[in-house]
Amino acid sequence: RAGGRVPVRFERTGGWIEGAMRQTTVTPLPSSTRPITAASDLVEVRLTGRGGHTSRPHLTEDLTFALGKLLTELPAVLSRRLDPRAGVSVVWGVISAGAAVNVIPSLGRAAGTVRMLDILAWADAEALVRETVHQIVEPYGVDAEVSYVRGVPPVVNEPRSTMVLGRAVTEILGEDGLVATAQSLGGEDFAWYLDQVPGAMGRLGTRTPGGPTYDLHQGDLRVDERAIAVGAKVLAAAAIGAPQAYTVRLDAAASASGQGPPHAASGSSTTVAPVAPPRSSTVLASVTFWMPGPEATRLPLSSAIDL
Repeated sequence: RAGGRVPVRFERTGGWIEGAMRQTTVTPLPSSTRPITAASDLVEVRLTGRGGHTSRPHLTEDLTFALGKLLTELPAVLSRRLDPRAGVSVVWGVISAGAAVNVIPSLGRAAGTVRMLDILAWADAEALVRETVHQIVEPYGVDAEVSYVRGVPPVVNEPRSTMVLGRAVTEILGEDGLVATAQSLGGEDFAWYLDQVPGAMGRLGTRTPGGPTYDLHQGDLRVDERAIAVGAKVLAAAAIGAPQAYTVRLDAAASASGQGPPHAASGSSTTVAPVAPPRSSTVLASVTFWMPGPEATRLPLSSAIDL
């Protein structure tokens, strides 16, 4: 991807206050906090039954017929059992059964993805899928084995982080560089960061101005690599601007009682400290980029930032 995953860490003695920023290719950066991507799960169903000759289906458990019903009925049932505003989508990518035109097979398989934009619907999806699969195939006498793998939750940007990222975009590209991004049913593992820390994901446009638009998941994808420099500048600007956005004022009394940085008790009425409740008396010491890997790679933006 043109702009890699770059969580921004705010380092303090005694622990980390973390914020996460990410850019991916395809479309411009976000200006809202609705779900940007979908929860994405994997489902596989294996049907088994007594096969036989197609001239005597009544003496078999017609597995192919049951499989066909499953392929169409599971998406239909979920569209009625889950809130339609959740945007539930079941799409099959693998379907297999049989090898001869006149033989009802004893084994069939279907596998695909289950996607939705609502995290509450996602919480109920696995149990509902398992229940519905068995209800659909039960009249045909076949047995069903369901494998369901929960993937990632939807990406929902935290408002203040979205503001930080948006300001960085306008600083680098101007007001016209920041536009709302379309929702996608694609799954994004960046959602796990946002499950733990505040953050925001944006999409970095990589099409050459005036040129054709390419599908990200097609083999003819073409990326204008000049976008890499734009993405790097935006992330750097977001990292520099984040400490100012994630601050609150604490009064001197709280500081004197040990709840704030030591220099707050020197007579000043207010001081500035990180938003998260302090776990030590040290104010924000440095800002670093943290790159995923066995060890953090730190690229200090400044030797020290006193707030």
